[in-house]
Parts: sequence; structure tokens; C-alpha cells
Amino acid sequence: MKNDGYGYIYGAEISQRGQEITITAHSNGCTDKDDFNIDVDHRGNDRYHIGFSRIEPDNCKALVPEGRRMTWTYAELGIPRDATVLITNPVGR
Repeated sequence: MKNDGYGYIYGAEISQRGQEITITAHSNGCTDKDDFNIDVDHRGNDRYHIGFSRIEPDNCKALVPEGRRMTWTYAELGIPRDATVLITNPVGR
């Protein structure tokens, strides 16, 4: 699958029960949700592809090998609660 240039994330979780998307991203201690641009691509029939792009570098010096977990609700992203969601970022380290 083409990832349209989205950077690697350490992991991702889509919660159907709570309509939330959680990603784990590389962090040096200062990574925050505002450091990411989120591309929400409506593919029709309540299908959405989501891509996360870091727009602000984390220039802190902390050692955070597990990365930083961040969560967005479907409502924050403008996604209907019963939508099918695919995260397009590659997962790895």
C-alpha cells in the first residue's frame, strides 16, 4: 500500500468501542498532538484513510524509547462514529 510520504509510527490502535485513534510516535520528551498534521481522506461509503505527518520536530533530550501515545476521537477528526478507518502510516522503528 502506498503511504503518501507519511512517516513511521511505533504503533496504532483504532478503538471501535470508544471511537478513538491512538498512535505511538517517536519522542524525545516533548512530542504532543499539536506536532502532527492529520490527513483525513474520505474514500466513500463511510471509509476513511488517516495519515499522520509530524510538522514540528521534537528537539528535547529525554530518552523515551517507548515513544509517546496520543489519542484523537473520531469527532476531533470529523469521522462518523460507525466509519471504517485505515491508518496509512507504516509501523516500525
